[in-house]
Amino acid sequence: MPRADQRRWGETYIRGLLLGNGRRSVRSIAEGADVPDAVQSLQQFVNQSPWDWAPVRRRTARYVDEHMTTHAWLIRPIYIPKRGGQTAGVARRYVPRTGRTLNCQYGLGLFLSDAETSAPVDWRLVLPSPAGTGARSWLPGRREVGPSEQSEWCHVLAMADDVAAAVPVRPLVVGLRHVTGVERLLQGLRQRGLPFVVEVNDSMPVLRQLAPSSLPGGARPGLTQIRSLVQETTARRQPVMWRQLHDAALHRSYVTTVPVRLPGTVAGSGGGADCLLVAVWSAAATSAANFWLTGLPESQVGHVLTLAQLAARRERDVDTLSEGYGLLDFEGRSSRGWHHHMTLVSAAYAFAQLGTCSQQQEQRAG
Repeated sequence: MPRADQRRWGETYIRGLLLGNGRRSVRSIAEGADVPDAVQSLQQFVNQSPWDWAPVRRRTARYVDEHMTTHAWLIRPIYIPKRGGQTAGVARRYVPRTGRTLNCQYGLGLFLSDAETSAPVDWRLVLPSPAGTGARSWLPGRREVGPSEQSEWCHVLAMADDVAAAVPVRPLVVGLRHVTGVERLLQGLRQRGLPFVVEVNDSMPVLRQLAPSSLPGGARPGLTQIRSLVQETTARRQPVMWRQLHDAALHRSYVTTVPVRLPGTVAGSGGGADCLLVAVWSAAATSAANFWLTGLPESQVGHVLTLAQLAARRERDVDTLSEGYGLLDFEGRSSRGWHHHMTLVSAAYAFAQLGTCSQQQEQRAG
């Protein structure tokens, strides 16, 4: 931050996030930082002060990457319940975790992840569509959407670009099963040369990348829903051994792998979206439960499963951020205030988590 007063209030806000109790309102943040008379100043700092959050996030990303062994970048959704409709980004949206439609903000976070910890370093607020229905699902034949419509794929690429400017590139794991514009997302990741593992819905149509003579039952090489494609190729289901990053024990999963291409892309072109479909079967191996598209080769399927497993712990990390650092507690209405708050939550969380790790390492070394 360029000004001394901004740095002072930034430190005060973070101190309040770390030391406050219960819900992190501005008042409780002020009390946690032992400046109970500074509520108005903190409100002005987080809601109206014009400081740029992007340099703070880049510095946070570098700090995190210096203090942990980053294995992947994770994209995670965050739903923030809100009352009324005057807050930036609020709309009625279906929240998968609750199984209900809620009045809420919908954001995306990019986390740097190692074997034990993940820390958020960038955020985007997804604004509602013009129809007011929130983020839209991918539909075959839907027209392309631009940045002005706040599409998810644009946000994901923008976050990847920002973080890549600050830290060394790692595989990007996108745990958004219904991400809008997935074909544009994968094309953009290919153009950037970023390794990726992207969760997709089983109803998504893809093109087989197989010779016609090898297609089962005389099937044509046209658009096929992922679920149908996997059922057609069940003979290729195979066990794969893999490890969780924090667990030395081997795990076995049954997978089906199929080379595919997304509709609307050109095979073999520099910006094409040829990729590998990895379908992970249930424990009983009776049905495929999860579907991932990746740019990694088939020889690295075990690594794909390791990366995909990182996405499964997203709820734990979001719970920790919500309960201990005030992730869901921002009281303002502006998108500027939201970005300021989320930036400071990220800094507080990284400091607390990595400080604990550093202390443990020092104790073991001692």
